[in-house]
Amino acid sequence: MRNISSNVRFAMACGVIALAGVGVGAWNREWNLSRALMVWLGLGFVWALWGWRRSRADHAQQVRTLSTAMDQCQSGILILDREGRVEFANQAYCAQSGWARHDLTGRAWSELQCGEASPPQPADVITAARGGTVWAGRWQGRRRDGSVYPLRGTLTAAPSRDGGAAGCIVVGDDEVESNEREAELRDARDRAQAGDRAKGHFLATMSHEVRTPLNGIVGFTSLLLDTPLTSEQREYVQTIRMSTEALIQLTGDILDFARIESGKLKLDPMSCDPRECIEDALDLLAPKADAKRIELLHHVGADVPVAVMADGGRLRQVLANLIGNAIKFTDGGEVEVSVRRIPAASAAGAGAEESCSLEFSVRDTGIGIAPENHEKLFRAFSQVDESTTRRYGGTGLGLAICRNLVELMGGRIGLESAPGQGATFRFTIQAPVITAERPERNLTGLRLGLVVQTVALRAELAQLIRGWGGDVIGAESPDESALQGADIVLVEVRKEEARAVALRPSPLFGFPAEKLLGLVPVTLSNDLRTGLRAHFRLLVNKPVHHDGFFALLAGSMGGLPAPRALAHFGFRVLLVGNDAVNQLLVERVLASLGCTTTAVENGPKALAVLERQPQEIDLVMLDVQPPGLDGLDFLREIRAGRAGVHAQTLWTIALTADARDEQRARGMSAGLNDYLTKPLRPADLEVALRAYRIQRDTQRR
Repeated sequence: MRNISSNVRFAMACGVIALAGVGVGAWNREWNLSRALMVWLGLGFVWALWGWRRSRADHAQQVRTLSTAMDQCQSGILILDREGRVEFANQAYCAQSGWARHDLTGRAWSELQCGEASPPQPADVITAARGGTVWAGRWQGRRRDGSVYPLRGTLTAAPSRDGGAAGCIVVGDDEVESNEREAELRDARDRAQAGDRAKGHFLATMSHEVRTPLNGIVGFTSLLLDTPLTSEQREYVQTIRMSTEALIQLTGDILDFARIESGKLKLDPMSCDPRECIEDALDLLAPKADAKRIELLHHVGADVPVAVMADGGRLRQVLANLIGNAIKFTDGGEVEVSVRRIPAASAAGAGAEESCSLEFSVRDTGIGIAPENHEKLFRAFSQVDESTTRRYGGTGLGLAICRNLVELMGGRIGLESAPGQGATFRFTIQAPVITAERPERNLTGLRLGLVVQTVALRAELAQLIRGWGGDVIGAESPDESALQGADIVLVEVRKEEARAVALRPSPLFGFPAEKLLGLVPVTLSNDLRTGLRAHFRLLVNKPVHHDGFFALLAGSMGGLPAPRALAHFGFRVLLVGNDAVNQLLVERVLASLGCTTTAVENGPKALAVLERQPQEIDLVMLDVQPPGLDGLDFLREIRAGRAGVHAQTLWTIALTADARDEQRARGMSAGLNDYLTKPLRPADLEVALRAYRIQRDTQRR
């Protein structure tokens, strides 16, 4: 009766009332009423019977559902009554014990155990359950064939309807099978980790092997472009260089994507200037922009810190990718990069560093992107449509990598765009502030004439000059009358105008060369630069670096500075490893910086040179993976004194195609002093040599 629903109880009550009505009707001899009540009685019992059957069917369905759920469980389950007899066993327990379910029903649980380490009996479990205790432990089970197997599990009380305990629930796992499953999982995990390591090693090796020949191509095409070439030859060489740089970018993207997928991409925060990161990225993409006659602009908010703690290399990578995309999808006009500070709460705790949020934006005047395609762009290997892929190329990895890098830097990336209206990519980063305010800049009293044809560039430069306290005299075309009164005149000379300007008689525009600055594309050839230098005191490359531009103008107030001479170091360098092509390239670059080189192809020969003539080497440049002896093993040899006491402290610079952060960390921990990656850029090598010279001069004091 406990399982009868409220509807059934109500129907039975109706039946009782009907019976009472029949009695009353019979006593009053009112047979018409009695017949009506008899009909009511019959309907009440029919309703009661239907409700009872419905309740039993629902209850049976619940039991089947619970039984099915328990049968799906991988652990063995027994339900015992208060006396410890089996009321239910799931399929897992039947499989592990060898008993059929009907053979287990009613059997005492004590018959299914053996050994001294027995779990408590159901009565003890029920008693303990009143205090909220669940027993967990190990015991030995007995199979139907008499064999013994280890079990590990729990015993809990099964609640009754009155709030007490109706019995006990036993959940047990065969430890042999459980250990086998755990071993399989460990083996699968080990195989996956080994696969990740193998993939990482393969990608690192591929990166090294691909970057090494590409380094030679980029380096020698750069040297070739500095030699006299016909216009046709120059076009061919520039095409080779651009194609090679595209391959280098693709190699880096694949390696970065693999790191992201494996969760091994880490940031290396250090002090960096957001303005310098923007300008470095613009310099990298300036040749591509110039080829499409696209003006590169940038703006830095006045409250943007001069130094923040962030991974400058990764920040430049995101900016370069976004700027490169903007140039790719823009056929003319401009690409503008800006950064502003979004106030953020200071880090909690006494003495904590102030934190800031910086928002970067990259705006272009290109083809634009439909809103429904915005999210698709940030998925790996995704493009807007096939026609875009065919026309513009690309793997679709760049923006996916940017999104992951931005998220690692604590920010988010998004897009505002519509077809035909250009696009603006915005992203934020979170960074502690190291130096908040920039040094004061004052050009009060300076009158600068601007002869800049591009409206947006003229506005950028005019805003800078006025922000520094100077006056601007602007003109779209060289007009002497409009420029009268200017202390200095900045004249934009486009590539197609350079030869004609170089052939004009002096003085140009009525100003002596000492008062003229030429604003020229960074890709302007050396012969055209030579022709222009007769008319200008200095040539300034586009895009203009704001700090350098200020220093130039500030210096002009007391006389313009002399042109910067090429650094001359005079170091004796031992070059270890690298193939013949890259070795020749590094020798040429070192020679241009005033260094002499001793080149050997492997580690053992380098050790012999250091043992034979230790005083004749100032520093070592080595490949991390030269033939004969691993570069880091070679480094450990010389640090251990294998090549003599003098060699132990030699300044050592790695030059390698392996750009992985973990490889850099491994090298620095092994004793490297600097780490350069291919393709080698003369400016990077010059910075490395300057660092060595500062260290050497400091030790001599």
